[in-house]
Amino acid sequence: MNKIDYNNKKMSDYVLRHLKRNEVISDNSTLNNLHQNLNNKDMANYESGEKYKKTHKENYTSGINEVQKFLYSLDNDETWYELYMDLLRTIHREVEYDFYFQKTPTVRVHCPNAVGSEHYPMYHTDCSLGHPPEEINVWLSLTKNKNTGFFIMSLQDSLGYIEKYGHDELFKLGTNDKKGFNQECHRLSKEVVSTLDCVYLFNSLRIHSGMPRQDDTRVSMDIRINPVDKFIHGFVGSGTQKAEFWPGGHFGYHEKSIKELI
Repeated sequence: MNKIDYNNKKMSDYVLRHLKRNEVISDNSTLNNLHQNLNNKDMANYESGEKYKKTHKENYTSGINEVQKFLYSLDNDETWYELYMDLLRTIHREVEYDFYFQKTPTVRVHCPNAVGSEHYPMYHTDCSLGHPPEEINVWLSLTKNKNTGFFIMSLQDSLGYIEKYGHDELFKLGTNDKKGFNQECHRLSKEVVSTLDCVYLFNSLRIHSGMPRQDDTRVSMDIRINPVDKFIHGFVGSGTQKAEFWPGGHFGYHEKSIKELI
């Protein structure tokens, strides 16, 4: 896994201001204690697993709560866009190749003891969730926690599982086999260090999962980039949104590559 030095605090501070400005949390809140200061405490809970009962044995949800859904409102914020572009420019300088990138970054909010937390762990690859195998996952923490609760398996071990099961079966095991498959993956995975000073890049074939939060809130951000020289046009995700992973595609990439924008 590659690591790029970066000041995540710029984006962290802006997310905090955005939540306060829109009265999602009280003025004395931090991101770490966000769960204690929500004006609507139910926003911390993950979406109901009711709609997944026909296809999943366990209490599966998408791992999304109402705070995360609210933060998609940043998509139309010019200051946030400039912060996002600064991150992408930094990544471009370090990796030294042109890439397409998700138009909308995902800011994830995981609160302790939230309803639906039993969904985790759910070890998976991005490909098992419908992403193209050429993508690189970019992950950064927006909170400094004692632990991230974010675990990643080595590429070698991940490829062994993919060869054994395939992506579709991996997804089923990750969502349904909490005591077998997920515990086995957990023993083979290493926790990502919590820091506001760097960004992590890892292969989309690496198996990974978050763990239920116990004490504090973790806020993180992730995006996917796709190297232009490896890009294959026409890939449509298998998820419910049927994301079109090409420039300007629905729920897909920005219309231009990073090199075309800088």
